[in-house]
Amino acid sequence: MADLAIHIFPNPMAVSGTFTAQVLDNAGSPADVIEAGLDFQVKCDWTIDKDLAKLLGGTWHVDLYAESIGQGFEGRVAGDFEPVVPGETSYTKTFTVPADTFADDTPVHPLGDYSGVYKMSVVLTHHNGAVTTSICAVDNEATVLIR
Repeated sequence: MADLAIHIFPNPMAVSGTFTAQVLDNAGSPADVIEAGLDFQVKCDWTIDKDLAKLLGGTWHVDLYAESIGQGFEGRVAGDFEPVVPGETSYTKTFTVPADTFADDTPVHPLGDYSGVYKMSVVLTHHNGAVTTSICAVDNEATVLIR
């Protein structure tokens, strides 16, 4: 998945950040084919510049979603939060998706309705107490075959 800019609006100080998410197979290698019967991970990394790090409090929320291409599971797969550390510019969150979260017995259909192909999207949001701020990012560039 690509290194994407974190969306910050309004942004009068011209602060910035980047966000990247990567699907890893059960051996920890980047993958676009995953074995359904084995755990896999999605590793998220994000950075913010020093000026933003000085100002920020609250928590980061990171959520992983999967959308099937054809029939199959669609929805939130994992999510967690990471407290903002004053002055910290780099963060990492890794989700382990348990084996058998996705079906491994792909039904054969003459028209191919069930593909086992999923679009993975990772959403990063910033929260200050009960308020969701306008600092966010979405990485939805991973498409994986789960078999």
